[in-house]
Amino acid sequence: MRVRRRHLTPLTLLILGFTLGVLTLHDLVTSDPRDVEGILARLTDRQLCWRSEKYYIAEPCDKCSDEDVRRNADLCLLTGYIQRVVCEASGYAWISCQAQEWEEELRFWAFEASAAVVGVMGGLSLAVQRHTRHNYRIPLASDGFHCLPGIIV
Repeated sequence: MRVRRRHLTPLTLLILGFTLGVLTLHDLVTSDPRDVEGILARLTDRQLCWRSEKYYIAEPCDKCSDEDVRRNADLCLLTGYIQRVVCEASGYAWISCQAQEWEEELRFWAFEASAAVVGVMGGLSLAVQRHTRHNYRIPLASDGFHCLPGIIV
């Protein structure tokens, strides 16, 4: 498919506008205000034992699974991560926790690597395309009759 130059600017603006629209829509959908005090008010005293009792961590902080979301929707809503703790008097409870730093860093570097691979592949394909176009010359009618490339009859 060949794109003419006069179509290139509107096409670029269309792609840019679509990208900005998707990013804005994503921001609006995911940036809901989290009412921390309201969520904590809905929890029972047993679920909030970690605020008043000594506790220790039973399971490390992990991303909320579908089961966790069904069981502890309010806690998963806060950060998207949940951690199981054991309170001294009340027993097991769940706490909302922050994402592990290394997980966020891993996602960042995976994105950077994929962007680099796409950029290199695009650059290489462009270089190959330009190289093949430069070496392949289509004979013009004014060049005479060609039976083989480079041989004029």
